[in-house]
Amino acid sequence: MAKFGPPEPFDFTQPAEWLTWRQRFSRFRVASKLDKESGEVQVNSLLYSMGSDAEPIYGSFVFPAATEAMPHPEYDFNLVIQKFDEHFVPKRNVIHDRACFHKRSQRAGEAVEAFVRSLYELAQHCEFGAGKDEQIRDRIVIGIMDKEVSQKLQLEADLTLERAIQLARQSEQVKQQSAERVEITVNEEAVPYSVNTPRRVPFPLLPKVEKELKRMLTLNIIEEVTEPTDWCAPMVPAPKRNKDESVPEAEPPAEHPCAQPTASLQDSGFPLTDVTVPPEPPASQMPAGPSSASPLAPSTPTYPETLN
Repeated sequence: MAKFGPPEPFDFTQPAEWLTWRQRFSRFRVASKLDKESGEVQVNSLLYSMGSDAEPIYGSFVFPAATEAMPHPEYDFNLVIQKFDEHFVPKRNVIHDRACFHKRSQRAGEAVEAFVRSLYELAQHCEFGAGKDEQIRDRIVIGIMDKEVSQKLQLEADLTLERAIQLARQSEQVKQQSAERVEITVNEEAVPYSVNTPRRVPFPLLPKVEKELKRMLTLNIIEEVTEPTDWCAPMVPAPKRNKDESVPEAEPPAEHPCAQPTASLQDSGFPLTDVTVPPEPPASQMPAGPSSASPLAPSTPTYPETLN
């Protein structure tokens, strides 16, 4: 036979927890067959399990005079429990308890199971008697957040508490399973892309590149950025046939790990910033013309990065 230990000593600073602790001790009393012992053993076991603070409280109790039927009332377990109930549990206001019960509705994000359990706890002190199940059933019908389920429950003439709980749970499960899910397709072959430093610009092209950047800044084609950005692409200067220098962007790899929403031109400023020498601001306009600037040969890091 398994041995059961008593519950933890009662916390006398939390008198509201007495009913919960008492229920735990009652289960221990039955499981350990303590209820088969004499009243003196049961009362002493109760006081020992509660802790040393129980002694002065027990000593303050006033017991009725001894009778032939009850020669030692101080060792009557049920009477001692009743005395502790009167000490820890204040007299309840049934009207207030019922008002709290009838005002209880399902809260946003609260599961049906939690809502029903709360109604059961509130109904314990309402003294509904034989009509307890009907009161909980009606509160579920009125207080459930899903109005469609509420209307469905109202249409059932012979609705019982068990049926109301069953329908509410089923409706909640169906809606959770049929909720729209967002699917993101991941490209498993995508390679992480990062640019930490600007590409080196050939020394003969550096003055022309600076001039072109200033021109684009003056025409409001690009904007100056003085804060970190989420995306930077390297710049590649490409000579045109008229021997002026353009500053096209070198596009990052196409295999982005997941699909991205299309951004407007206003929102795309920061994502389209470039890493340049000198730093290039983000694009405000899309360069356009009779012919695109197709690079003849990309620049290579063959020149020093620091130029005097």
